[in-house]
Amino acid sequence: MQQTQDEEIAIVAAARALRRQGRIEDAARLLDHAWLEAAAAGVRAGWIALEFADLALDRADLDRAGQWARAAADVHAGAGDAAGCAAAALVSGDIAWAAADGATARSHWALARSLADAAGAGPLAGRSLLALAMTDAGGDAAVIEAQLEAAESRVALVPELGDDEALSAWRAQADAVRASLALVRARQAIVAHRWPEARLLLSAAAQAAGAALDLPIYAHCLRIDAVLARKAGDPAAAVSALRLACRAAERAGSAALGSLCTCELALALVDDERLAEAATLVPAEVPAHLAGQPAVAAAVLEAFAVVAIAGGQAAAAEPALYRAVDERRRAADAAGEVRALALLADVLRLGGAGPDAGRVVRQIHARADAAGRPDLALVAHMAQLRLAGDAATPALAARCVALASQAGSVADQLAGLDAAAEVQGRLGHSDGALAMARQAVALAAEQPLLRLRARAAARLAWGLAEASQDATEVEAALHEAAQLAETAGDVEARARTHLVAAKVFSARGRIDEAALVAVRAAEAASQVGRPDLQAEAWCSLGATLAGARQFSDAQAAFGRALQC
Repeated sequence: MQQTQDEEIAIVAAARALRRQGRIEDAARLLDHAWLEAAAAGVRAGWIALEFADLALDRADLDRAGQWARAAADVHAGAGDAAGCAAAALVSGDIAWAAADGATARSHWALARSLADAAGAGPLAGRSLLALAMTDAGGDAAVIEAQLEAAESRVALVPELGDDEALSAWRAQADAVRASLALVRARQAIVAHRWPEARLLLSAAAQAAGAALDLPIYAHCLRIDAVLARKAGDPAAAVSALRLACRAAERAGSAALGSLCTCELALALVDDERLAEAATLVPAEVPAHLAGQPAVAAAVLEAFAVVAIAGGQAAAAEPALYRAVDERRRAADAAGEVRALALLADVLRLGGAGPDAGRVVRQIHARADAAGRPDLALVAHMAQLRLAGDAATPALAARCVALASQAGSVADQLAGLDAAAEVQGRLGHSDGALAMARQAVALAAEQPLLRLRARAAARLAWGLAEASQDATEVEAALHEAAQLAETAGDVEARARTHLVAAKVFSARGRIDEAALVAVRAAEAASQVGRPDLQAEAWCSLGATLAGARQFSDAQAAFGRALQC
C-alpha cells in the first residue's frame, strides 16, 4: 500500500509540475487517467482527489471543488493519514473562503493547523496559520502577528527526511509559505504606508515564489507591485506589472485570480488614460462561473463602474455599484465596501441625487471610523469634500490634505491640495490659495502623469489670477496649463483652463473672448460628465455678460447653470 501511495503522490507532483508550466488540460488528463486506474484497482486515491479539488477551485467551480475535497477528507480519515486530512481541511477552508463563508473557512484552517502539527507537516501548518492571519481583517494585531510568527517557525527547521525527493518537495512547499508570508507582510507595510519596507518584502516574496515555481503567488506579487506603482502616480508601470500578472494567472489556470488581475489592469489603464482599451477588458455583467465568489464579483462590478464613470456614463455605473456594495458585504470586506460606497456616492452626486449621496457618505464615515484606518478615513473625507462642493469648509479641506499626506497616493494628495486651494480662494484667502496651488504644481512635477500636471497648472493659473498677480505671470501660467492639457488630451484640465481664461479676459474687459472660452469650458465639462464645472462655466459667462450689461443673455446663461 505504501508503494501505491508513493506512486499517487508522484502523479500529483507531476500534475502540479504541468500546472506550473501552464499545461492545465494536460494536468487534468493525467489526473483523470490516474483516478480511473486507481478506481479499477479498488484504490481510493485521496491525494489525487485533493488535486482535483484544487484544480476545480482554480476554475472557480466551487461545487465540484467541495465534492472532491470531501471525498479526499473521507479517504485520508479512513486511512488515518493526518497530513492528508490536514491538506483536505486546508483546501476546504480555501473553498469556503471563496464562497464568502468566513466562519467555516477559519474552522477548516484551524483544524488543518492542528492536524498538520500532529503529523509534523510544517509547511501545511504554516499555510494554515497564514490563511488565518490573512483573513482576520480588523482582528487583534497581536494575534495576527503571533500567527505570522508561528507560520514562519513551521518552515524554519528543515526535517531529516532521508530522501532527496521528499526533501526537495518539502523545500518547495516551504518556499511557497515564505513567499506568502512575505506577501502578507508587504500588504501590512502598504496599509501602514511603509513604502520602502513594502518594496523589500515584495522582492523577497517574488524571489521565494520563483524558487517554488508558484505562479499564483508570483501573480500576487505583481498585483502588489502595481498597487505601489499606482500609489506613486506611475500607472504605466502598474499596467506593465498587471499584464504579467494576467499571464501568470492564465498559465496557472486560475479563473478567479485572472479575473481580479484583469479588473485591476482595467483600473490602471483608466489611470493611464487608455479608456478604450480598459473598456474592452471589463464585462458589463459578472461571468456566471464567478458569480459564487463575492470578492471577484465585486471587483468586476467596480471595474465596470470606474470605466463607465471615466467615459462620462455615470448613470450606467449606479446599479453596478449597488450590487458591488452588496458583494463586498457578503465577502465581509470592510475596506472594499468603503471604497465601493465612495464610488457610489460620487455617481449619485454627479447624477444630482445629493440627499442620497449624503446618506451614503454617512455610511462611509461610520464604516471607516469602525475600521480605524487612515486610508479609509481619507476615502470618507474625500467623498465628503466632493459632495460638499462650494460648501466645503477650510477644516474639511485641511483634514483631507493631512490624511492624503499620511495615507494617500500622489493623486489623492493633489486632489486634497486642489480642494484646499478652492476653499481658500472662495473665502477670499488668495495668498493661501496660491500657496496651495504652488505646492500642488511642485508635487505634480514629481510624477509622470501629464493629466495631473495639467490640472495643477490650471489651478496655479487660477490662484495667480485670484491673487491679482502680474499679468505676464498669469498669462504664462495659463499658456503652460493650456499646453499641458492639450498634450495630455485631458478634457477636464482643458475645461479648468478655459474657466481661468474666461475670468482673466472678463477682468480685462475682453468680453467676446471671455464669453467664447466660457462656452468652451461648459462644453468640455459636459463632455467629461462634470455638471459642477459646467455650472461654473455658465455662471462665469453670465457674470461676464451681466458686467457688459447684456442682461437678457446673462439671464439665459444663469438659467443654463441652474439646469446642470
